[in-house]
Amino acid sequence: KQGQTAFNQADYNVAVEAWEKARNKPNIPANLSTALAEAHFRRALTDPASPLVDLQRAVKLTPSDPRYHYHLALTYHRLNQIEQAEPIYRKLLAMSPPFQRAAFPLAQLLAKKGQAVAKDPVWSHLNEVEQNCLSAVLALSRNQPAAALRYISSGQADSLWSGLAAFALGEATTAGQDLATALNIPDLHARSRSVIHYYLGLLAIQAGQTELALTHWQTAQGDGLNTPHLRQNLAMLLYQQALAEQQAGRPTQALGLLEQSRKLNGDVIDELADELRGQLHLEAGYAHSQQGHWADAFHHWQAAQEDGDTSRRLVTNMAVAHDKLGQFQQAAELWREALRRRPRRADHQDALNKQQVARLWQHIAESYKKAGDYDQSIETYRKALKWSPDNVEIGLNLVDILQAEGRWQAADNQLRRILKKHPNHIDALTHQAESYEADNNFKKARQIWRRILEIDPQNSVAGPQLAHLYEKEGTNLVRRGMNKKAIAVYQEGLEQIPDSPMLHALTGATYADMGDFDQTRQFFEQALAFDDDHLSTLHLIVTVWLDNKQRDEIDKTLQAVKSLDPPAPASFLLELAEHCSEANFDKYAWNLLEFTEQTYPDNIEVLLEISWRLHEDDQDAKSAGYLKRILHQNPNHAEANMHLGTIYYIKEQRRLARRHWNIAEQQARKENNTYLLQMLRITRNALVHGIPAPPRGLIDLLGSMPPELAGFLDELDSFKKQ
Repeated sequence: KQGQTAFNQADYNVAVEAWEKARNKPNIPANLSTALAEAHFRRALTDPASPLVDLQRAVKLTPSDPRYHYHLALTYHRLNQIEQAEPIYRKLLAMSPPFQRAAFPLAQLLAKKGQAVAKDPVWSHLNEVEQNCLSAVLALSRNQPAAALRYISSGQADSLWSGLAAFALGEATTAGQDLATALNIPDLHARSRSVIHYYLGLLAIQAGQTELALTHWQTAQGDGLNTPHLRQNLAMLLYQQALAEQQAGRPTQALGLLEQSRKLNGDVIDELADELRGQLHLEAGYAHSQQGHWADAFHHWQAAQEDGDTSRRLVTNMAVAHDKLGQFQQAAELWREALRRRPRRADHQDALNKQQVARLWQHIAESYKKAGDYDQSIETYRKALKWSPDNVEIGLNLVDILQAEGRWQAADNQLRRILKKHPNHIDALTHQAESYEADNNFKKARQIWRRILEIDPQNSVAGPQLAHLYEKEGTNLVRRGMNKKAIAVYQEGLEQIPDSPMLHALTGATYADMGDFDQTRQFFEQALAFDDDHLSTLHLIVTVWLDNKQRDEIDKTLQAVKSLDPPAPASFLLELAEHCSEANFDKYAWNLLEFTEQTYPDNIEVLLEISWRLHEDDQDAKSAGYLKRILHQNPNHAEANMHLGTIYYIKEQRRLARRHWNIAEQQARKENNTYLLQMLRITRNALVHGIPAPPRGLIDLLGSMPPELAGFLDELDSFKKQ
């Protein structure tokens, strides 16, 4: 019953499985073998991939049914196992009455074997139409198209054969008409359609219509035709089209056509295509490089190399591509290979002179440097110098990398070699001065900078660097409490660079440390006279007057700051306000903040700083107003949301507080701002859970220390002093 249900639903797998099991049971129905045979037969028809086993099983189960034998013979025939198919066909025709359907395929089989079909007993089993059809086909296969025409009627069904015969007779117009008629036959078999398209393609080629021929042949191929003639003709046509695309300057399209051609008929095309493919890859690489598509260019050049192109030109192209792609290690190796392959004969058209070889070694060294391979870079810079020992640029490049690697002695030796030949070379002297400065040998560094100024009084680097050295040495002396020596150094610097605002300002700051404010005032005035908008100078002057509580001078200097045109940056003004606050000049701090807000009314950092200061002054209502201005510009600003949440929590507006804290947390996570996340956690713990914040430094730590531990540390300090 299960098998019957499955059979009715065309599920022949289940039907076969169920009925095979049923055959092992007692009292089986008499017709079970017949039913099982039919299930195997139908499964064979619906699953043409492997029908032999099912058909053989059906024949064995019901040997008296000629259908099963016939389809088994057809399957052998289609699998080209004609020795197994022929006896089955003959056995079917020998039945009484004969199984006539076996006659025509048997006649086809005999024709394929080259036997005389008309002399075989099977001929009497064929009707007139079948005999004429076979006679026409046999005549065509023997290259007798005129004879074939005698057996072909004028009906539409025979237009395929008449078209083929006309083609063989060279009657192109008639052949085209008959084949076009055949192509419109309803329910035309795919194999017949593919043959028609093949011959229409041949006719198109004869008429010089290559595009039409390609369309017909590709259609024939799509319909399943896969004969050697089709593959060869299609391959040659695609090859010719590839040549046309190359001539039209479209190498990428040509490569696609060439690859299709090779897949169709590799043996025939390979010999023609190898050289062309390499050339096309070269040309495609050039085309992509001109468009800046360097990855595609390299892909094509690499393919050309794989096809056997070992030319220096190709290696050079690939090196350029690696350079453009930022793959500097690979570029350097390829440049070295290109250099090794250079022509050695001086009269060769591609020969390189010594300077060109040196430049290539220099480029290789630069590529190694970009790749971070400094040892190779140093080695190749030295190779470049061997080819061009007087090339100062290469020598200084070597100095740069030696200094970067901390190989100061080697760098100094190289500089000495350069300066021995070129004693007034500004760049070499600059490197030497920087080398002395890095070694904290300020005296020698200053000597070199002064020499540069003697050679080139307008040098834009030497003056500031010389001033910087005096500033640096004087500042170090001030830190050690040697103010008078520092002033002497600054004075020496001013003799060399009298218009340096910072040297004047530092001299004034040092006099302030010594309590001589008259001298301080004098040097500050001179500093501002040389450069009244020099921010670092103004910053130093304000800081000095703040530290020394000189209100009049603070007023005057801050007024100078506010008068700058263009205005000082907001960050500079905020930093000055912070210094005022640290020096306990809150009035000046607020004055600067108000000025900064007026100057930069929409600057979020300014608004945030003001809101924070208002919060510290217990002016939370005003502080919240500034935070809301920030959130109006940027609703997701993490820090503003955190601070506003804190103010709302203090005001016991818990729901609003949580809302702003949540926004702050989401944004901080999005920005990966771990500091803000930590501050938010500390704030919540302190306000919501009463957990005190951890100490932020030594002062906080000592302030939160238990009395017992604090006493122990006092005793320890006393012990150390004893």
